[in-house]
Amino acid sequence: MGNLPGDVSAVKYPFPATGEMGKRTSEKDWKKTSLGPSEKWPSELRNILNTLLRNPLPSFLYWGSDLIIFYNDAAGIVLEEAGNSIDLLGISAKKLLPRGWKVLQPAIEQVIRTGESILIENKLMCFSKNKKEKQAYWTFSLICVVDEFGMPAGVLLTGIQIEECPVDNSELFEEVSEHAEQLNYIIDAAELGTWNLNTTTYKITLNSRAREWFGLSGEEVRLDDLLKTIVEEDRKCVISKIDETIKPGSDGMYQIEYSIVNPVTNEKRRLLAKGKAQFNDEIKVFRFGGILQDITEEYLLLEKLRNTEERLLLAIETAQIGLWEFDIPLQEITHSTKFAELLGFEKSTLLGLKEMNESVHPEELPYMVNEFMPQLLKKGRMEIEYRIIQQSVNIIWVKNYSKVIYDESGLAIKLIGTLHDITKQKEHQKKIEASEQNLWTIVEIGPFPISVYSAKEW
Repeated sequence: MGNLPGDVSAVKYPFPATGEMGKRTSEKDWKKTSLGPSEKWPSELRNILNTLLRNPLPSFLYWGSDLIIFYNDAAGIVLEEAGNSIDLLGISAKKLLPRGWKVLQPAIEQVIRTGESILIENKLMCFSKNKKEKQAYWTFSLICVVDEFGMPAGVLLTGIQIEECPVDNSELFEEVSEHAEQLNYIIDAAELGTWNLNTTTYKITLNSRAREWFGLSGEEVRLDDLLKTIVEEDRKCVISKIDETIKPGSDGMYQIEYSIVNPVTNEKRRLLAKGKAQFNDEIKVFRFGGILQDITEEYLLLEKLRNTEERLLLAIETAQIGLWEFDIPLQEITHSTKFAELLGFEKSTLLGLKEMNESVHPEELPYMVNEFMPQLLKKGRMEIEYRIIQQSVNIIWVKNYSKVIYDESGLAIKLIGTLHDITKQKEHQKKIEASEQNLWTIVEIGPFPISVYSAKEW
């Protein structure tokens, strides 16, 4: 008696030997998957797989709670044409669905949930291969596969391509035109310039705003002419950044700040240029463009702030003032080099809370910890004079101005302050006090009356 079509005895167990996917399915080590060894699979799964692998139409099977993926030779061809380079056999669809097929995930989950089959007609699918877009209309049937108890155990998906259509159809063109119009409106509203550099001719295309900034005429200009408007100290950096961006192996990201001088109006601007270079399969740039933003106002403000900070730091350095900052949650301190020097350490030394506490004179420390700090946290700003011991050797007097920084909820999160050496003032004050004491002693022991008047009383 001859073998009947579909007769299991004629099939090399457990799957058909004919076809690439039949061979791969049979040879795969399923022990490493959630399904376990194939010889222990339920008959329902083996039977539907035999059907799937013989089906001439592109078919996928999603099986079990993990939706493990199986597919046939026809489906493999579709995946290859869609640019998919990942081996999907045995992978959970919950973790990875083929690009362009993710739109089917809701339908797959619906079939599993309801047990009812679904027909999806004329579904537009988009694929990308070798940076070329492709669209096609498909009709899909999603059939619920049940286990031995009649419960949903998987989904058999079969697809038929109905029609292939070009990317530049009229409907898509209208949509692209609408998006382009919206983008131009946003660019205009944000007062941005745009640029596009042809890396073959080294000519650059600018929009009207960018041409006005650079003082150049013509929609397309030579890159050399544009570079001449960039100030000399920035020009080399711009050239180097362009070369670095279009170099093979680059991530293609381009961002740089530079100043320009309009050759017509002599007006100076500071620009922020952002863009991206895109490479083809031959690792050659086929598109390099982006936007320009006028940041002159912000740049001048930062320059003014930088100059102010420099003057402030110079004044602080001249006045021999140490700066410190204490992060309360982290219990970490940052400080200036002068602060470390005042505590008797090398300028480059990074001090911690331990070194700070140890530098305070033992007679001053109890008051600092038990009274001053609680009052500071309560009042928010205080000053105190106390003695510190520099490396357990020299004793000096310092004045500490402290301020508390609070978060939005009113919780103290940081202390900042300054430390100033007032030893000379203290010594001078001590001499004055000693002189006054000597004067009063003379007054008290003198043999005749003596009157002492202050300037105010006189």
